[in-house]
Amino acid sequence: MASSKKYQKVALIVGAGASKGAFLSGARTPPLDSEFLATAKELFDKGGRTSNNLLISEGKEVWREFKRNLKNIGLEQKSLVDWRLETLTTYLEARANVNFENKAGRPALYRNALDRLNRVICYVLSLSGGDKTCRVHKEMINFFSPKAVISFNYDLILDQTLLGLGKLNWAASTYSKGKTVEVWTGKKRSNRTWYKKRRRSTSGVTLYKLHGSIHWQRLQRGGPYIVSGVRTFPFKDGHPMEYAKPPKTPLIVPPVAAKMQIADLGSLWTAAHKELKASSTWVIWGYSFPQTDTITSVLLKTCVKDARGKKKRVIIINPDSTVSERVKALLGKVNVEHYGSATDFLLKVGRLHVTATQKPKKRAKTNTAKRG
Repeated sequence: MASSKKYQKVALIVGAGASKGAFLSGARTPPLDSEFLATAKELFDKGGRTSNNLLISEGKEVWREFKRNLKNIGLEQKSLVDWRLETLTTYLEARANVNFENKAGRPALYRNALDRLNRVICYVLSLSGGDKTCRVHKEMINFFSPKAVISFNYDLILDQTLLGLGKLNWAASTYSKGKTVEVWTGKKRSNRTWYKKRRRSTSGVTLYKLHGSIHWQRLQRGGPYIVSGVRTFPFKDGHPMEYAKPPKTPLIVPPVAAKMQIADLGSLWTAAHKELKASSTWVIWGYSFPQTDTITSVLLKTCVKDARGKKKRVIIINPDSTVSERVKALLGKVNVEHYGSATDFLLKVGRLHVTATQKPKKRAKTNTAKRG
């Protein structure tokens, strides 16, 4: 059994692949970029217009409004199911910011479609296990004891798992910028004060959600954000939050190449840079370094450059073996280890065990002729 003591000053960096491969209580896990629109269609275009599940019912309505938005700008939803989420959001973002048509109001129509799509994303994630705890995430956190977790995901899997372990620093200023929390009880909404006096951080792991979250409400463009869509507050260590519903204007940064909205979260990126620079070990789990995510590449490369000659240990957890080569090419002088999955890593270090029923059967011996 490997000791966790050899992994010092760890920063856990998490991408969509970690959520896709999560072990959750439901049948679904959050979809990857390439599956997102097809998953939304499956969730909301089936089963008629009504549902006893409030999230499904509201999600269907938001999905219908989004399809009407697409129709207004001349896009048929049928042709878009096979698009990657990034392809669609990049297209809408570009058309919302540059008017290619001499028609009044056209950029606003694209902005409305993108805003509606952000809400669709929140409902898809909440209905795909994105608000649940994960036992593999739990084992990874317990083993590495990271000082900071850097997440590029909108879902709440890390939030919930850390809360369940009593290890989330949920009172940190990076977790909520506003002075209130929007709490939903049934269909009633109320605002509760975050702290009556000076804010104090709780102990535990600081979670930096650099692309936003499905439970963050944008107060105004370029302004602060608050935690929203929860049933109870304050949070209690050892108990995951009760997630009610996505906010009406969620603060999530869609996967557009330019990341034009990243300024809303600038202070988080600055704080994350300090954490990554100070960490000697990076565990990069489920993030594949897409070429379009330039800002993340710049962030990590800058942190390595600022390390003053000290080699960082980088553990890649990804089924794509080429990710390690991309990391080496991007970051230069780093020591890289690669594992195909989190379970592979946890098995190696003795945190998971293969049961008798899981052991692979011995293959029968066969005589095979040599091929010339």
